Amino acid sequence: ITSTRRHYIFDNKVVCAECGCVLANTHGTSRGRKYFYYKCKKCRKNISERALNKYMLETAPAEQYTLTKEKMIKSIDRKIKNII
Repeated sequence: ITSTRRHYIFDNKVVCAECGCVLANTHGTSRGRKYFYYKCKKCRKNISERALNKYMLETAPAEQYTLTKEKMIKSIDRKIKNII
């Protein structure tokens, strides 16, 4: 029996826009389909892996050259809050 582990690119690297805690990976099943999420352990907010990956891979690289790390995190948090 072989097991394949899913790799979450942003696991423990993104913070919750509501409370500032780090988002951790999780998954669930609905109607026979598996869904992957990043979830806040404190306030229980979540964002789908697909939505976060799309946002981070398309938007964040362009912003990282013009914003400080702190401003970039705040900007990402605001945008993630709008997605959630």
